[in-house]
Amino acid sequence: MAGAEKIIVAMSGGVDSSVAAGILRDEGLEPIGVTFKMLPGSLEKKEQTSQPWEQAASVCEQLDIEHLVVDCREQFVTQVLGPAWSEYAKGRTPNPCVVCNPKVKFAQLLSVARQKGASLMATGHHARIVYSSGVPVLCKGHDRSKDQSYFLYALSEEQLRALRLPIGEISKSEVRKRARQLGLGNADQADSQDACFVTGDESFAQSLSTLLHKSCAPG
Repeated sequence: MAGAEKIIVAMSGGVDSSVAAGILRDEGLEPIGVTFKMLPGSLEKKEQTSQPWEQAASVCEQLDIEHLVVDCREQFVTQVLGPAWSEYAKGRTPNPCVVCNPKVKFAQLLSVARQKGASLMATGHHARIVYSSGVPVLCKGHDRSKDQSYFLYALSEEQLRALRLPIGEISKSEVRKRARQLGLGNADQADSQDACFVTGDESFAQSLSTLLHKSCAPG
């Protein structure tokens, strides 16, 4: 893959991001997998047999691509979890993912891209980017039942221009089919239904209360 254009791929260890990396590799690019450490220790999913960065590292080894782990825990607490608690305290319901994507995840992806000499980044989101009069426009993914464009709507134009969404044009069933073709062990892994910060039977607000040492007001 010497001389191939590098592209930084956010890798969660799940099937979508794994297939995204595989597609880009097969297209002749040089994917570099990046997994973020986001959760403070108290919020990590202790019931898991392995953590996301371990799962992603295993996938990258299968795909024979480089894998990096980036610690974003401080940024996640100060830029996402803290403001989320402030919203709860005002009686509003926050959407942490919409804040996290432009301010933490995609900002970090671009930072890693610059460090590695890459101009592109990619994720496994079910969404598409089309250009209208030279301007990138975020659109829904082909599989409307899995569409994730809403979570990306706050991305900047700079972030959208650098972003590639390899699975946005295919269905979830096709994603799993390609995972099997790539020989990935997570081809039939169940979709994650919870936000990355929800653990056990505790609500997000309860987890934040414990982490930030805040008191919940009844309401």
